[in-house]
Order: sequence, then structure tokens, then C-alpha cells
Amino acid sequence: MKNETILELTNEDIAIIGEDKLFKELQLQFDQSGYIYNEGCKIFNPELAYILTNTRIKYTNQKNKINVFDGTDFMPYYLGGYRAGLFRFERNFEVNVETLYGKNALSYVESLHHKVYHSDAAGSDEGWSFWITAKNPITRDNIHLNGLYAGLLSKVYDLQENHPGLFRDFDKCKHDKNKIPIGNKDGVKEKVKKEPSDITKEKYRMYMTDYNELMKKPEMTIQQAEEIVQKKYRFGYRTFERARMWGE
Repeated sequence: MKNETILELTNEDIAIIGEDKLFKELQLQFDQSGYIYNEGCKIFNPELAYILTNTRIKYTNQKNKINVFDGTDFMPYYLGGYRAGLFRFERNFEVNVETLYGKNALSYVESLHHKVYHSDAAGSDEGWSFWITAKNPITRDNIHLNGLYAGLLSKVYDLQENHPGLFRDFDKCKHDKNKIPIGNKDGVKEKVKKEPSDITKEKYRMYMTDYNELMKKPEMTIQQAEEIVQKKYRFGYRTFERARMWGE
């Protein structure tokens, strides 16, 4: 992206954050509820919440000098990703109560466990949960991924809270993660998705860059942003789904 802001925090910077009064307040909120609520979305890590809600973040630049940065500039990218994560879960993983307690219930729960802890998530094989915390360098793209997977995880956590019996052992790994089938919302094994070429990936990144810029607008809905990008580049929903997977 042009004019991309890259914020690299050192261990010393992180230690200073840990002593900040705002961070301690956010940590208390997290300890009480398991998340920090801000601008209509949940943030599942106090350090990340500190970055997104603090207007004066002190950090050490490449010349070893202390600078100050407004972390709230990153919040629109987190919010856009969060909305997209909620929408992705609703479209690809949400089921009704009859299905949730039907014959495929166990496969559905195991599938979500795999997604949360073991699946490939934007280059990590540690699942959606890998993106709960802020990652160095802190960039628009990384913050968008933080939001995207927080949106997905928010839906999973809601299921855990609303169906505690069914999800009682959700966080426990009882199997070889390399052997668990990757299922969809009906517990049916999915086909392996072929990785696109580098040229195609670059196109997907271009689509997602335009989409993320649109999602920064408060009045913009997910559906509207998708339609605008699809119309601009003349492709359908299936291509957009692949762009989400490979262009983020």
C-alpha cells in the first residue's frame, strides 16, 4: 500500500506498555469479561486493544529514537476485518439448532476446533487463534487479519457460551492434528483447495486492498463493499471468496 504505516515494537516498548495506566485498565476489562469491547467489536488481547485505542503510543524507531504514534489510525482496518469475519462465519459455518444437535454435531465441533487451533490462517498453521495477538510489524494488513479472525472467533466463543455441554471439551486436543478431517458446517470433508499462482495472488491482494479501503467508511456494509469490488473487476462471488483466502 502507498503511505503504509509500519509500527515495529521492541521488547522494551512492550515492557513500557505493560506499565501504562491505560493498559492496566484494559487488562482489568479483559480479566473480567475475556475481551475488550470497542466501536462495536470485541478485541481478545489487551496489548492489541491498547494499540487500537491509544492516541499516543511510544515506540523505538530504526534510529533507536523514541517516537509517538496514534494507534487509533489502525482501528478502521480492525473493524473492517472484524465485520468480514462475522460475515464469513455466518455464511460458511453457522448452523441451526437442529443441525447443531443432530447426527453431525460432533463432526461440526471437531471441525471448528481444527479451524481455531490447527488450520492454516494467513500463513500460520496454528489456526484462527494465532491472530488474537498483535504481530510485528504492526501494519494495516496485519491489523485487518487481527480483526478478521477476531470476528470468526467471536462467533465460536458465542457458541461455547450458549452451548456449554456440546463445547465442554472444545479447547482440548484429543487427536493428531495432522489426521483430523477439515469439515464444513455439515461435517462433510472438503476438497483440498489448489493454491493459485503468484500472479493470481497479487490480483487477489489488489481486490482485498480495495475492499478494505471501502470497509473503512462507517456507512459501508460488507455486502455493498463486495458488490462494488466485484463490479469493478468483473468477477463473481466464488472468485471473491478465493481472494479472501489467498489475498489477505
